Order: sequence, then C-alpha cells, then structure tokens
Amino acid sequence: MMIHGEDILEEALNFTSTNLESIVTQLNPSLASQVKYTLKQALHKNLPRLEARRYISIYEQNPLHSEILLTLAKLDFNMLQTLHQKEFGNICKWWIEMDVSKKFSFARDRIVECCFWILTVYYEPQYSQARKMTTKLIAIISIIDDIYDAYGTIDELEVFSKAIERWDIKSLDDLPDYMKLIYTTVLKTFEEIKQDMTKEGRFFTLKYYVKEV
Repeated sequence: MMIHGEDILEEALNFTSTNLESIVTQLNPSLASQVKYTLKQALHKNLPRLEARRYISIYEQNPLHSEILLTLAKLDFNMLQTLHQKEFGNICKWWIEMDVSKKFSFARDRIVECCFWILTVYYEPQYSQARKMTTKLIAIISIIDDIYDAYGTIDELEVFSKAIERWDIKSLDDLPDYMKLIYTTVLKTFEEIKQDMTKEGRFFTLKYYVKEV
C-alpha cells in the first residue's frame, strides 16, 4: 500500500518478503501456492473475480474445506460467468453489425479489451445493464479516439467536433462518409440509453451522457 519515500513500509515489505520466501518450502502445498502468488501479485492489485476463480481451486485442495461452501462458490462463479458470456455475445453481435473492420479499417479492434475493462469497474449481476451501456460507449470512444489521433484531417475533425456539440442528426450532412456512421452510432446509443433510463425513472442522468461525450 506504500508510495515512494515511505521508508518504514519499505523496510516492512523487505522484512516480510524475505521471511516468507525463506519458509515457503516448509508450508503445506495449498498455503505455499498462496504465498508464492502473493509475493508476485498483491491481492488488492488484482481483479476480484479473477482472484475468486483462482482461490476456488486453492480452497478445493484444502482437506478441511466445506463442501457446501465450495459448491456454492462454484455455482455462483459459473452463473455469473454465463451472464458475462451472454453480455459479451450481444456486444460482439452489435460490433459485427457495425462492420468496424471494414468501415473503420484504421481503428483498433478493441472490443474484447473494452468488455474486460468494464468487468474491472463492476462485475456483479445487478449491473448488467450498466455494463452493456458502458462497453458500447468505450468501444465507440475508442474509434473516435483513433479518428482524432490517426486518421481524420484537421478540417474533418473540426466539423466533427462541431457536429457533436450541436448534437443533432441534421449535422450528418456536413460530415465525411466515414464519420457519418460513428456519429449516427453515438446518437443511436444515446436513444437506447434514454429508453432504458426513462423506464427506470432516471431520465435526469441523460444530460451527463451528453455532457461527457
């Protein structure tokens, strides 16, 4: 948890690491594997769901483990994993329908990375809708980022920026062909979110979407 310059914590880290390394061969296999792993990767610096999956295997090797608890952990993990896979399938279908590889050949195909990013923010089942929205937004923004950084001309980018500021489908006529699709997608995604938020009685959140974009 330390930052640079915290000498006491630096000394504590060296002391504990050295001692753990010296006794690891004397520990039972289950505990030894946990110690070796933690020396490389601190628990709080990894993703909770990845840590859960890793620990299920470790806990299973413990002769004193609770069979009921282990079964519950596996069931919980598999059910949530199934939900994540379904969400990922829907996002990939949306991405393929956009025909990103052909219509934005200059852009990085980062849809898997985008899906994974969102799982680092919230992986719990109740946030399924939020994951869908945010993954689409990050994927769209990654394309826009590549347009600005690697493909668009200054003149095109100025026109695109003004179109975003106007937030009006009529602005479509001013854009180059390759920008029309991404602009339409931004507005269409907004409409999807608008419908969902209206159903949930959270229409007020939409202004934040527009402002951030």
